Amino acid sequence: MYADLFTEAFFLTRRRKFRSHKAYSVSRMAPHLGGVEASGFLPEDVERRVRLYRGPDPSGPLPAARRWVGRAFRLLPLRDDLRTWPDLATADAALRRRFGDLRSPTVETDPDDPLALARLVTEGFGAHRLVAWDGGYAVDLRWLSALPVRPGFAPYGAALHVSRDLDAVQIEVDGVTLAPGDAGFGAARDRFEASLLLVVTVVDHLIHMHLDRAGGLVLALREGLPADHALRTALMPFTFNVARMNQAALDLLHGARGYFHRCFALDVAGLETLVRHALANPPPCTPPAERAPGPDLPFFVEAQGWWEALERYVVAVVDATLEAREEAALADALGTSGREGIVRVLTARLFDGTVGHRQVGNVGGYVQDAAWMPTWTRPGRREDSLLAIRPVIQKTVLSFISTRVRAPRFTDDVGPVLPEGPIRDAWVRLDADLTAWEAGLDARNALRPRPYDALRRADVATSAAV
Repeated sequence: MYADLFTEAFFLTRRRKFRSHKAYSVSRMAPHLGGVEASGFLPEDVERRVRLYRGPDPSGPLPAARRWVGRAFRLLPLRDDLRTWPDLATADAALRRRFGDLRSPTVETDPDDPLALARLVTEGFGAHRLVAWDGGYAVDLRWLSALPVRPGFAPYGAALHVSRDLDAVQIEVDGVTLAPGDAGFGAARDRFEASLLLVVTVVDHLIHMHLDRAGGLVLALREGLPADHALRTALMPFTFNVARMNQAALDLLHGARGYFHRCFALDVAGLETLVRHALANPPPCTPPAERAPGPDLPFFVEAQGWWEALERYVVAVVDATLEAREEAALADALGTSGREGIVRVLTARLFDGTVGHRQVGNVGGYVQDAAWMPTWTRPGRREDSLLAIRPVIQKTVLSFISTRVRAPRFTDDVGPVLPEGPIRDAWVRLDADLTAWEAGLDARNALRPRPYDALRRADVATSAAV
């Protein structure tokens, strides 16, 4: 009861703050200084990789109230709320009332339509995890079945197989392959979506994009370059508010009785195993075109345009600001060697902190729709999983989509913040490159059966600040 009252009060507080939302001006961006190590149940041998910083941050110190909320929440007992909506129509109406003008569902298609599942993993939330599989594609998350869950819940773990022309799907669960129309396919679909939500949110979003890529960029720049170095200034738009947001994420989301523990069905041992897996398997520093499992997949095609534009920016600012004698220290901090390695790793970190973060962070539109993305499943009736009310996930999503800090988008006028000369010139060229890419996107969309708009400049922030 107390945990539910606590989250309800938090929900109301966030809605009130959203009404007075004020975006931070790009003029408040500046290099981050000062530091402190974060704690949690992260493995000791990788604590350095996720070290976080706070101090004279341009967005201000992390509010004491936010940190108090996270600490106090962990003192409350963990109570799994298993209440359900009576039907999808009631759930949809209730969520519309609750989220109001904050609600922006991503899905427009019936989630039981096989084509909707195919789009989910080729254009939507799971597109970056798509791999080639037996003449088609797959998102294979069967390995999650080994992670222990709390009593009363079904395990995670499933694989979705999609034909190359996207007209057929199958789901494999516990060694059994089911197709649409088979008995049990709906429950298998729920288990796959719960597995996808778990791994994308905890592994890809928090650990990889926030802590490893964006947080690692802040750490490497601080350890490898002086505070007033011009390259740190050039990369300022990509580090804005990262440290502050990462600290808030660890305070509220991570660890025993944190929001992730309450949102998902894993027990503490399962969560720790998942975190260790994420840290041991970082995303590769390779362009999307080299990772694409097949031709003409919208995410990989359009993400490649972003990579190339960001790489040109990195080359320009590195050539303009980094002297040969400074290369070794920065390369060591980035875990690479030589100038070519610096460019490759910096490009990967900028890409993952912007485009990658946009891809894995687009969860709110799914979990606000009761028909999509269950956070867990239970044995027995499918309705017990699909129609679960899940108040904690509602508060979690609301707390982040209503944050008062808004990172600049690539459509904002960032150039004047940067010093005149080669750095500002490089940003102007980056803006021109992305404008040209977006014009090409419009032309490519005209030839597609369904437009792909997930990576438009207005939707991509310059840093993983939220």
